[in-house]
Amino acid sequence: LSTTSSASGVSSKVDATDALLGLFLAFSFTYSVTSWLKCSVGRPRPNFYALKAQAELKAGPDGHADFADAFRSFPSGHASVSMTCLFFTSLFLLTVLHERIDQAAVMESASPRASKAAKLELTATVLTSLAFLPTIIAIWVASTRVEDYWHSYGDVIFGMIIGAGSAAIAAHNTI
Repeated sequence: LSTTSSASGVSSKVDATDALLGLFLAFSFTYSVTSWLKCSVGRPRPNFYALKAQAELKAGPDGHADFADAFRSFPSGHASVSMTCLFFTSLFLLTVLHERIDQAAVMESASPRASKAAKLELTATVLTSLAFLPTIIAIWVASTRVEDYWHSYGDVIFGMIIGAGSAAIAAHNTI
């Protein structure tokens, strides 16, 4: 896709279509890798015995209890998918913010005033901090999986690494 030109003369390299494609690519990769690892590793969940007892209570007429999900703890799917989507969103917001700050700096250079420069710097700091809010939400989602006793810390950390890695690679290649 081509780059567009803004009113200030600075070209914009961020395209929403490319960003959505990158997000879809990162999500697809993360989901595939996470699902493959869950089935390959087969690590039991921390609440394995409670799930086993519950499955035995719900056993079918043939007496067969299905508790396959009790062996799909590693890695955490919630941690990997939330980190992928929300970390990619943070990277997208940072890229857009960086472009807007550069555009504002170019426009400000035409009429330099110390108060405008200080205001621009403060605004950039606040907006950069807010751009990391989606990543903080992803970390919170991941931590709830440990609190709910569905995953161990290793499951969640590895899931977050898968998610952040695929989001970073997709963001580097698309935005």
